Amino acid sequence: MQGRDTRIMALQRIFVGIDVSKDWLDLWLEPPKRFERVSNDAAGWAAILGLLNALGAAAGLVVAFEATGGYERGLRQVLLEAGFEVRRLNPLRVRLYAKSLGRNAKNDRIDARVIARYAEAADTMPETLDPARERLAELVAHRRRLIAERVALGNQTAMLGCRLLQTQNRKRLALIARGRRSARSPACLPSSSCSRRSRASRTSPPSPCSLCCPSSVASPAAPSPPWSVWPPSITTAAS
Repeated sequence: MQGRDTRIMALQRIFVGIDVSKDWLDLWLEPPKRFERVSNDAAGWAAILGLLNALGAAAGLVVAFEATGGYERGLRQVLLEAGFEVRRLNPLRVRLYAKSLGRNAKNDRIDARVIARYAEAADTMPETLDPARERLAELVAHRRRLIAERVALGNQTAMLGCRLLQTQNRKRLALIARGRRSARSPACLPSSSCSRRSRASRTSPPSPCSLCCPSSVASPAAPSPPWSVWPPSITTAAS
């Protein structure tokens, strides 16, 4: 009897698929079996919350969409803060699933419906709000892009015959090197990760990440604090 109740509860879950693009969000709402399109901005996110709340209790809803490289970030945060269960899916796996269903055509409506069906069929993990982890993942992704660009520019510079272009590439490589150091700076990491420092940085505080954290850049007139006023935990870790 208990197992039967569990299966019944599983059947009552509602899966909503959202196809995310830069400007638009296309929804497939399963119970009414209809499509909706809203803008991918604050007004559109509010409209989605209204549509989802009209379907019933938030505990029974699962909202799924593909990872699109950042276009889904605002929607994801709004849904999680509203208490909905969110699944962020691998686009390649969703596309392979669509092909297995014979859905070779690609448009926003088909994608939204396939996303909902895949989320229901696949064993995917729900998303959680973890700002520190998301911040660290963003920094890692940014550093990987810088490294890839550095390798490409280095290979290109070796093949160039024009000294002007070589000089421009070397300047860009120097800027990338500074960006990589900034991405490792504790000023760019979550506060819980700032307790470790290298011995080489004992004489001065870490430089802020001017590339990806403009708000953390200190005023040029502001003096750097002496090492003696830094927290004891930092000096202990450094020594």
